[in-house]
Amino acid sequence: MSENMICPACNAFQPKAEECVKCGVIIAKASQVATPKADKPPPEPDVTGGLPVKPIAIGVVLIFGVAGFLLTQNDSPENNSPENNSPENNSPENNGSSDPNTAQKKPSNKLTQATAAITQANTRERMRALITKLNFVAIEDQSFEPPTNEQGLNKLVQDGLLTKEDITDAWSRDFVYEMVITRDMGALGKEYEMRFHSAGADGITGNADDIGM
Repeated sequence: MSENMICPACNAFQPKAEECVKCGVIIAKASQVATPKADKPPPEPDVTGGLPVKPIAIGVVLIFGVAGFLLTQNDSPENNSPENNSPENNSPENNGSSDPNTAQKKPSNKLTQATAAITQANTRERMRALITKLNFVAIEDQSFEPPTNEQGLNKLVQDGLLTKEDITDAWSRDFVYEMVITRDMGALGKEYEMRFHSAGADGITGNADDIGM
């Protein structure tokens, strides 16, 4: 029985060869590109919201300094005089008070956007690692056949060929899997495509935030 492999470029399941019979890529070169680099972890999110730490600290000091000055001015005898405490001077128009609902500050979205970008990059890295592992499985096990659509990638976990972490995205959801027979070569076997993608942050497949290779 001939050895099988999965093309790291187009995911086509086929007899082992130096070039992919479907896309024509050189298997050795494509495998080097597809192999994930584990020594470069994704960048840490910018928890400061893109602002330097020192200017933030200086800004806090300035805010407290201004607040202390205003409190001191408000406690002065001039400000506590009967004229200044009259109903006319304490009206909302004169003391600058406003609706508290309009004074609320909108939170910055920079940290949320940075976290989302890191999670998406992590998911793509997991997909590249999954392709590499499936390649090794196909090479080491000559009788390997991709799981059916009903079985899904969990079949490979049950068989001990993959781990649960191998088939999940950065949101801890299983990759959406589809197996397609592209060509039946009779005695030589069949060509398959193992397609999978992440449903993204919302967990709903088929919309704009899906992540594929």
